[in-house]
Order: sequence, then C-alpha cells, then structure tokens
Amino acid sequence: MNQNNNTYLRYAYYAVFSYSIIIGFSFLFLKTALKFGNPLYLLSHRFLLSFLFLCLINKLGIIKINLQKKDYIKILPLSLFYPLLFFAFQQFSLIYITSSLGGIILATSPIFTMILASIFLKEKSTIIQKFSICLSVIGVIYISIKSGISLGSGLEFGIFLMLIATIALSIYNILLKKYLNQYDIISIVFAIALSAFLSFAIIALVEIFKSGDFKNYFLPFTNKYYLFSILYLGILSTSLTSILTTFSLSRIKASQVSVFSNLSTLITILAGIIFLHENFYYFHIIGSILIILGVIGANIGKKK
Repeated sequence: MNQNNNTYLRYAYYAVFSYSIIIGFSFLFLKTALKFGNPLYLLSHRFLLSFLFLCLINKLGIIKINLQKKDYIKILPLSLFYPLLFFAFQQFSLIYITSSLGGIILATSPIFTMILASIFLKEKSTIIQKFSICLSVIGVIYISIKSGISLGSGLEFGIFLMLIATIALSIYNILLKKYLNQYDIISIVFAIALSAFLSFAIIALVEIFKSGDFKNYFLPFTNKYYLFSILYLGILSTSLTSILTTFSLSRIKASQVSVFSNLSTLITILAGIIFLHENFYYFHIIGSILIILGVIGANIGKKK
C-alpha cells in the first residue's frame, strides 16, 4: 500500500510539473490569439473548445462522467471562483496596471493559499516550506521589478482588481481540495468546463447583440495561427491542466501545488527569451534561481 502511495505521489508531481510547463507556454499562444481575436470572444472560444473536447473523450469512452443535476449545482461554487471571477478580474485589472505589476500580485497566490489551507484544510507546513514559498514569490517579484513597472492612472483600482483575482484563485485551490473528497477528478473538471462555457457564451452573445457583430465571432477561426493557438489554450491549457492540477491536489498539499504557479512564470519568461527573442539579463538568472529553490524547498520539507 505504501509503495502505491509513493507511486501516486510521484505521478502527482509529474502532473503538477506538466501543468507548469503547459501554463508557462500558454502566454505565447495567448499573445498570438489576441492579435486576431476579440479578448471577450477569445474566452468564449477557449471554453467552448475545452467543453467540446471533454464531451468528445467522454463519448469515445476515454473518460466516464456520471453527474446528476444536483451535482452540477454543488460544484458551481468552484467555477464561480475559477475561471469566472479569476479571469474577469484579471482581465479588467490589466486595463489599469501593467502585466508586470499584475504578475507580481498574482505571484502572491501561494502565500494566500498557504494561509487559507492552514485555516480551512488544517494543512501544516514547516518553517522551511513557509520560507521556500516566500522565496519563490520574491523571485517573481524581483524579476518583475527589475524588468520595469510603469505606473498609470487608476493604479490602486487595478491593484484591487488583481488582488481579488489572486484571492479567487487561492480560494479555488482550497475548495477543490475539499470537493475531491466527494467527486472524482473528471466529474469536477467537466462540471467546471460546462459552467465556464455557458457563462462566457452568454457574455459573448450579449456583446454580439450589442454590437451586431455576429460574423466576427467566427472570423478568427479562419486564421490558422488563431486556430492553432485557441486549440492549445482550449484543450491543453484549459482542459488538460484542469485534470492535471486536480489530480495533483488529490495527493499533494494545496500550498505545495500553488507554488508551482511561480514555476510557470519562470517558464513564460524563458519561452519569451527563446521564442520571441526578448532580452535576457542577469536578474533573470537570479530570479530564476530563487523561484526554483523556492519550489524545491516547498516540496521537500517533512510534514509535521
């Protein structure tokens, strides 16, 4: 039994590491998609493809979904915090603040998750693990500050919106851990995908009727770069990562899973340097070392 537990634990770390890589590269595809599509329509397309993909693999028998109407209602609070509140507040916050500043605020999510997990899940962490989580956050903040942050009007409001998005993500991680005691991984992911798809579809329809812009809703799909990007975002970066992170949370503490989000930030930076030929400076190396040491330290400390 102990050997099986160790095997599942190892798979959980493989899952959360894979999640970090996929999310890290998603920024490249998001930047590409935004060149050809309306941000609001993009969200609708992303969750439409995510939902259709889950329906397809369910139909093929690859996964098995067995949910009643009451189950969807019970799981609804999860999708309220993520992706609905998270994406909504994150997107509107970037109207008022830079992506660098947004990245700094979002990097504090592991700290909020650690605090909430200790209160609601009774998760305990060692001093080394607490220090390591903070070290990882410092690494992201250091890179963001050295990269330069331009301040503009509405700064306080933008910070407030991003802070809500960050807390929503942390609450989602805590709730998800609790829901795993009642439902299987695939059922949770499917219920969240359905809720997100319906919500963003309704928002997109309202926008279409307001603007009379129905043709342009489907127009981006005619562009091969947009199509490839939205397939990555909808299937890999939404459906697959939801399955991976949900599985990892079934075996690893919420605070330890959350700190891997900062590893995604590191991968995003490296992807920008390699594929977009963005500038590479000494502070990228220093910040990267802090992030990696933080992620390792948060996950090797012994439980109390």
